[in-house]
Amino acid sequence: MNTLAQTFEANWTDPVAAAVAHDKVVAAVFPEYRPDLARNLAHQLGYTFHDFRREVMQGYGWEAGAIPLEQLTLELKGHSRNGGVVAFNVEALLAAKTDSERRAWLRVLARQDWPHPVVLCILLFPQAVAETPGIVTVELDDTMLPQPTLLGRFLR
Repeated sequence: MNTLAQTFEANWTDPVAAAVAHDKVVAAVFPEYRPDLARNLAHQLGYTFHDFRREVMQGYGWEAGAIPLEQLTLELKGHSRNGGVVAFNVEALLAAKTDSERRAWLRVLARQDWPHPVVLCILLFPQAVAETPGIVTVELDDTMLPQPTLLGRFLR
């Protein structure tokens, strides 16, 4: 099978789909930065893809790190009202916060009443997410993920 066809296989998304069938907040922990797979995950689940860094933080320029975590919550709530959402690059804001701020935000996130599921694509802070009650963590292993296409490597 060629690499392009492998990219669109759904079987690697099955563990995430199973988790969102039972829980509202799921962290899909990726072994590497893969925007192509995050988009594919949203497509396979029938969810909205929300790139927080590109869609929100980029407009703030050098001040983006000062965005309060509450704004991230409001963004996710807004998307969740319309259906499930795969949230990508939320760690761009989380990285600008202290560990205690990140963990407090994750606890608040887990306690929210979500209309539809929220899937967080996680790479940098898997331990903090895994230790948060109410957030289901699905670790995506390198061996189960499709290899990036040559074009996908250039677009990163």
